[in-house]
Amino acid sequence: MNQGGGWERLCMERDPFILTGLMWAWLEQLKEPVISIQEAKAFNANNTDAQTVLNTLDQASKQTLTCILNCMAHMMEIPEEVENAFLNRSIKAFTWIKNNSEDGSKVYESMTTALRCVLEDMRSRVIEADEPPTSPFSLT
Repeated sequence: MNQGGGWERLCMERDPFILTGLMWAWLEQLKEPVISIQEAKAFNANNTDAQTVLNTLDQASKQTLTCILNCMAHMMEIPEEVENAFLNRSIKAFTWIKNNSEDGSKVYESMTTALRCVLEDMRSRVIEADEPPTSPFSLT
């Protein structure tokens, strides 16, 4: 098989479970986590401003996280348990912190709240962008 054969097959893949599995595996095989322990601990559950949440991260972490959250933001109607599972899996893949310790539980709690805020902000922007522009001549 030629070198490009694997990439060609990957580009043809449409199964979201395979694609997300590859993405999570890739994130967890990096030399270091995308979000450092210090950055993860700096997330504030009381912060409800999406931009402020994202600004706690360095540029590379912010861009990577934004890209993945943006994909989820385009999925408008998903069950709450699926969104929770996605956020937990994202935190695990981005930070490499496990949720089974007291310190880990606190990080997951604050990051889940903060990331949900970012996700909701992104989702509202997607909704606004999909709405047809209002005509100044309409009667409503």
